[in-house]
Amino acid sequence: MRQDKLAEKLFEEKNFSEVVDSGGPEKRWQRMHHILAAGLGEIHDKVVLDCGCGAGEDSAIIASLGNSVVGTDISISALRKAKANSERYAQVVDFIEADSEFLPFRRDVFDICYCSWTLHHFPDLRGVANQLTRVLKNGGRAIIIEPNGFNPIVRISELIENSVRSWLIRTGVDTPNETMHTPLTYLNTLRSEGFLEVRITPLFDLGLPPLPPNSILLRCMVFTRKVLQVWAWIFLPSLFKGPDVIVSGVRSL
Repeated sequence: MRQDKLAEKLFEEKNFSEVVDSGGPEKRWQRMHHILAAGLGEIHDKVVLDCGCGAGEDSAIIASLGNSVVGTDISISALRKAKANSERYAQVVDFIEADSEFLPFRRDVFDICYCSWTLHHFPDLRGVANQLTRVLKNGGRAIIIEPNGFNPIVRISELIENSVRSWLIRTGVDTPNETMHTPLTYLNTLRSEGFLEVRITPLFDLGLPPLPPNSILLRCMVFTRKVLQVWAWIFLPSLFKGPDVIVSGVRSL
């Protein structure tokens, strides 16, 4: 199944005109937590691709650590937000409109390809994985942060979301492309592209995702899920306990 590009663009048009504005300083902390957990806090003087950069806050943070960053997204609305955010953080980032399955770069350009909360918008991961392999230098790293498809609370949330999918799409919170991949799917996809040292790390930052400001029901549902995730983080085995997961690998010839 291919990604519905038009649906994705319409989703992001609404998402980046309403949802992202509801974030605050805590969102920057949450994103910094993700970046540090992924090991990017120790990376300097690298050429980094933020693939599916959204509002570009991660791009700006990675640039502030001393890296040259290019952010791509399929949505013009997202890139406008990203440019404004990079200016607000006083960082220079190159933002380019691009489909993650058709990246407009030559081979062997980037030291790191970073994808945060992007790949669950692709029913089939092979197209994006092939592009990441192509644009990464030999020995470069792919870093993926996504919902943890092994986490039982995430799976229950998915069942609830599927039952009200049409409403979520109408409110701009979801798209028909939403696909809950498991960590093993990401791991096997990277390995099939020749990546080595592929690792899976559970992640939980206690934060909430950006939500529409007027959706009280949705906020209550997400808050309840967060409380359940705290219990899951304490009691479940490692691979199951995090609501999010980091998957990383090193590109090899």
